[in-house]
Amino acid sequence: MAGGIGSRFGGLKQLTPIDENGNYIIDYSIFDAIRSGFDKIVFIISKENFEIFNNTIGERVSKKVKVSYVFQSNDGLGLSRTKPLGTGYAVLLTKNEVSDKFAVINADDFYGYESFNALAKSLNNLKDDEFCTTVFKIKNTLSNFGNVTRGLATVENNTLIKITESEITSNNGEIFARDLLKTENVKIDENSLVSMNMFGFNKKLFEFLQNDFDEFIKDKDRAESKEFYLPTSVTNAINNNLIKVITNKTDEKWLGLTYKQDLENVKLQIRLMKKQGIYPENLWK
Repeated sequence: MAGGIGSRFGGLKQLTPIDENGNYIIDYSIFDAIRSGFDKIVFIISKENFEIFNNTIGERVSKKVKVSYVFQSNDGLGLSRTKPLGTGYAVLLTKNEVSDKFAVINADDFYGYESFNALAKSLNNLKDDEFCTTVFKIKNTLSNFGNVTRGLATVENNTLIKITESEITSNNGEIFARDLLKTENVKIDENSLVSMNMFGFNKKLFEFLQNDFDEFIKDKDRAESKEFYLPTSVTNAINNNLIKVITNKTDEKWLGLTYKQDLENVKLQIRLMKKQGIYPENLWK
């Protein structure tokens, strides 16, 4: 998913280089996805960004893996809003581009190879009534420069119970979460689990998304100002006993560009991983 506009970052962070070869975070995700066994990449982007996407990352990775594009747009929905409608609607638009089993990630989040590998193994073993996800420890997903939004994951016996979209703040070593539907800040443990929109699905997902989106769009006032979140639809399916979500826990450290100040740390961590041999000096050479 690469259709967001990066309001806090101040620009199109999906196309911000993070290494000396001009690669973006999504280059590293695709590199890890390919070596985990995935064989097609579907970019969800805004149409106006197609040329720059295609001429940069598309040109690089299309030599290694099949690539296609889906354009995220509010056209035809009778809305005046210009911002994207959210992750749920973005994924719904891909229903004709993916096979029976597929993964969903954010283009501006760095997940790490082990996270992709665990997700791919889970996907291979999924039953018809199962999805899967990889979750992170909250302490490994924070920015040093401000609040972040995370989906707090409630997990029992390696099964996802629910995801609560929350604003996360960190202060003097303490971490607090505020449910986006509430106002109260609650202190949470640093090892609390969070979803970073790293999911594995089969095509049953599109039935759930379509039904939930049809309900969402009926309320035009809500649709003008709120977002239709992918985790919300997944949680609804869990609550209605329609699906079971197998959960993989990872100790990988998330990297991302929530704020402009995050960029230098991301570049530093990438350099360190190259020195450790986790990634080659030039991903696509």
